[in-house]
Amino acid sequence: MMDKLTFRAMLLGGVCMLPLGAWAADLGAAPAAPPQTASENEIDFGLGGVWGTNTGQFGRYNGFTEEGLDGLFSFSSVTRKDTQYYIFEGSNINFQFGDNLGRAPYPCTTANLGQCQTGSFKDNAYTNGTANDLGPNAEAKFEVGDQGKWGVIGYYDAISYTGNIIDSFWTMNGNHGTVNPMTGLTEPWGGAGLTGAPPGTTAGAITPAQLASGEQPYQMGTRRDIVGLTGTYKWGDWTITGAFRQEHKEGSVEESVSMGPLGDGYGGAAFALPVDYDTQRYDVSAAYSTPQLQAVFAYFLSNFTDHTNGAFLPYPAAGSSSPYQMTALYATPPSNLAQYVTAMVAYNILPNTKVNVNARYGVETQNDAYPSNSGDPALIPGGPPGGLPGLTDFNGVWLGTSAASPNIVAQVYQGNVGVTSTPIANLSVGAKYAIDGRNVSIDQSGAVYGGFIGGYYADSAFLSGPVGFVVPQDWLKQKVTADLDYRILPQSNTRVFANYEFDDTDRSNAQVGRSWTNTGTLGVSSMLGSNLQGRVSGTLGERSGVVHFWGAFTNLDDAPGSGMYSGDPSIAYYQAPYTMEAANARLDYAPPGPFSGGLSFKFENDNYHDGNATEPNGFVANLLNESEGIKQNQNITAGIDGNYRATDSVDLHAFYSFEQIYFDNVGNGACSTTTSAITTACGGTGTAASATNLGLFYNKYTNDVQTVGASVEWKPTDRLKLSIEEIFAYGDVTFAEGNGVFVALPTQSFQNVSSYPAEPSYMNQLTAKLKYQLTDNVELGLGAGWSMFQIKNWQDTSCAVMGTGPTTPGVCGAGSATPGALALLTPGYLSPNYNVGLVMASLKVKW
Repeated sequence: MMDKLTFRAMLLGGVCMLPLGAWAADLGAAPAAPPQTASENEIDFGLGGVWGTNTGQFGRYNGFTEEGLDGLFSFSSVTRKDTQYYIFEGSNINFQFGDNLGRAPYPCTTANLGQCQTGSFKDNAYTNGTANDLGPNAEAKFEVGDQGKWGVIGYYDAISYTGNIIDSFWTMNGNHGTVNPMTGLTEPWGGAGLTGAPPGTTAGAITPAQLASGEQPYQMGTRRDIVGLTGTYKWGDWTITGAFRQEHKEGSVEESVSMGPLGDGYGGAAFALPVDYDTQRYDVSAAYSTPQLQAVFAYFLSNFTDHTNGAFLPYPAAGSSSPYQMTALYATPPSNLAQYVTAMVAYNILPNTKVNVNARYGVETQNDAYPSNSGDPALIPGGPPGGLPGLTDFNGVWLGTSAASPNIVAQVYQGNVGVTSTPIANLSVGAKYAIDGRNVSIDQSGAVYGGFIGGYYADSAFLSGPVGFVVPQDWLKQKVTADLDYRILPQSNTRVFANYEFDDTDRSNAQVGRSWTNTGTLGVSSMLGSNLQGRVSGTLGERSGVVHFWGAFTNLDDAPGSGMYSGDPSIAYYQAPYTMEAANARLDYAPPGPFSGGLSFKFENDNYHDGNATEPNGFVANLLNESEGIKQNQNITAGIDGNYRATDSVDLHAFYSFEQIYFDNVGNGACSTTTSAITTACGGTGTAASATNLGLFYNKYTNDVQTVGASVEWKPTDRLKLSIEEIFAYGDVTFAEGNGVFVALPTQSFQNVSSYPAEPSYMNQLTAKLKYQLTDNVELGLGAGWSMFQIKNWQDTSCAVMGTGPTTPGVCGAGSATPGALALLTPGYLSPNYNVGLVMASLKVKW
């Protein structure tokens, strides 16, 4: 098999090395008179580097992740011969020579032992799996054609992402995990012998300290490589287009599995979920265009192939009898296929009136079977021989299935009809009706979940008990829209604009089966003077609906048949009834002279109301202040920016922005429901009367972000240009909790009336660039920068196993000495803080 790096090098380098004559050779005999030819070529070489702490986090999205020297390369070539053109472009075709992701932001000291990382971090599994050294964010493209007749476009894109460093006691080899060795254990796990006692660790024999010794750091990250080819051919009034796009994504992402009821049972064990899939897309379309009629007919096919059907994770302990060692499967999405046909027609029925009709029909199918028993092994008391009381819920509650495939097929249909017109001068009106529907079929006899016994959930293949069926969700969404734009004062370009939307949504098997949304916007824009333009608008919206079959949704996280309010019920925010108000304003000032600038303001407030719920038996429940979920979401954004041209060679720019996000969430902890309020553990008296003394637990937070920036460009000569930019951002998140009750340790922290401390964050980015035109065809460039990010977050800790008891809260590796008490498990996140410096030198040549 060809090495992946070699293949990528061929993709990236082959385009720029291909001689232009190779394309010309396919164009047939040369004309008698040579055509006029114009050519512009440019190539850019450079050397750069990143040094500092935690460069992996700094380069999470930009690709500069490895500390050390980088090679930089870009190119451009444009050749035109009359109407023929040949264009070749490439950018960010860089290579990272380093091999580590930066020094740790917090080296170990005697004061922070157990909460730090030593030295630099290297993870060969990460760099080998994603191959992000070559062109982590590269782009390359060619365009060849004859303008107005035909054209071909080919492209290549690379998109990389560098994730977190996590701690896990599993080392992944492909999609199979092995448990890391643990201190004091002769075997990391018990094996899978068929007869006799298994070696190694038996059920519940692992202490927190032993488990912590098996936790090892792993770097998460992915890379997408995309290639595509598009061809067009013009035939009279028709334009025929065909396109192909291939995307491959590989690497690993962080996932976690619930550790079940061992010890305190809070938290989950992190592991590296392998990613390896391909997506192909094929497009064919025919477009017809005349001054009066425009139409497009198209067919699209998307094929998703997942090469990894899941992660196989062995338990770190074995049973005392057969089958001894158990392994759970964390399933990934199955391969699937989607096909769509589309038709779009626009017709000018009058010189000032146009009608648009669009329609689409599609079929989405699952063309791959689920892996068998995609869920929990039956490791519960009373289960099969060798059952263990822990490490359950590998796919979450009730997600196991013993079906080979649910054979899911979704039919989608979308369409809209719109009319736009200018019936009189200065007036423009429009109206549109749109429909969006989905019908889903599924093999309900095969896709089952359930099996509830002894307080635990398991796959139905192992246990008897209440069994449910996976049900599909269909919907029909209809929208009516009306627009009006009237220039009431043409001399000052004063316009009044209005918009109204009515949405009707009908869902099956949903919390809110039917909802209606009305949204209206009214605004005005005007030239307030010869140099001043303003715009302001306001929007009001309301969604109404009734929650149906409430009991079915409260049972999703509790025992079947437990009844109303048995769990921690919540309504999906996109279905819940709500009211919305929003406002936007913009003022721009651009007089003659050196000054220009603007002001902007945006505001939106959403309030969600639970209302009532109806049961199939006609019972109506008042859900006001009785369910969990988001209750309010408010956003405010304001900003000012200005420009000043000090001299013909000096330009200044500065800006300031403020953003505030406010959330009001209801519900958190085991004592947040009416039923739990009765129990003495939650402060009740054991009688139903005590339920009135407890309200839901509230969690509110306000997130403020302020950003200020300034830049200057100075061009002292025609050949020299210098630019400097500084951006500083400060953020502050404040959590507030209320309406709780006092509960004894260790669950006290969930119910106390308290406020978390503010969590400030800082980001600073300073860059300086110098360009010097050495000759008409040669340009030199120098660049330097400094970037830092700092946040103090109580969730960031390098310790993956922490105590939760009254005497060991947050103590690394602590917990009960009793075997099986696993304490609190975390992914072991280090702080995302980074502090890096960048330098770059480049040479650009044109000819």
